[in-house]
Amino acid sequence: MKIEPITQVLNTFYSVRKELIQLILNDFSIQKRALAFKALDTAKNKVYKLAAISEAKAASGTFDMPLENLHEIKNILKNKSIEKTTTAFLEKHFSLDEDRLQRLLDCFFTVYLNRFLLDSFKLNEKIYFYDYWLIAQTINKSGHFSDDDLGMIRLLSCYNNWDLVFEEAESKTKWPQLFEIAEIQKFLQVNQFDKTIYFNKERWFYFVEYLAVHRIIKSFQVKTTQADSVKYLTDIVKQVSVLKDAAEKSGFELEKIVINL
Repeated sequence: MKIEPITQVLNTFYSVRKELIQLILNDFSIQKRALAFKALDTAKNKVYKLAAISEAKAASGTFDMPLENLHEIKNILKNKSIEKTTTAFLEKHFSLDEDRLQRLLDCFFTVYLNRFLLDSFKLNEKIYFYDYWLIAQTINKSGHFSDDDLGMIRLLSCYNNWDLVFEEAESKTKWPQLFEIAEIQKFLQVNQFDKTIYFNKERWFYFVEYLAVHRIIKSFQVKTTQADSVKYLTDIVKQVSVLKDAAEKSGFELEKIVINL
């Protein structure tokens, strides 16, 4: 398999995300969105063909995403009735600076596009194709993703069930499973010292906040009332505090945090 033609098509594939983001941040038409989605479907099929992947897999899904509700992100950030802790979190990560919001959406769409591109593969195959197709290098040609961004994009693209870690009923069973994944251990800089296994505090805080931000953006795909959105945002931020507190109480020991969660 020659990798150069594939990465050339991937450049086209990922360039469409900029158009999609502009459709969100500005007024947009359904016709423009349809053209962008069609371009993504065509690019995906071309990648699959170049990689000699079966037509059945290539045709297994078409790209679609409700963009109208994502447009509401800018409005909810102006809401003055949100409680202080949630407001502080939103101001830290979103702010009303358009460049900042565009970068967040860029990360979100990159993950969404990666999942669309890799959706036909088994878990171990996703990691293989992600690395073999040089996806990280392709998406970072613009140079504005940090190394931590790229690490999280890779994890969110290749593994499922991230939303469940913010569900209280599911969290206790999902986190132990996630901690067993070598890729996540590597990102959290899991290490052993004096027979005790630790993980990195700063990486953990970045990890849970990134997951929360991604989920907040994703939640705007569903049309809801502003009151429900505020409640949802508040619950997400509370869960971030729970996850941080659990890490602090565990002394950042891997075995203990699994118990505390």
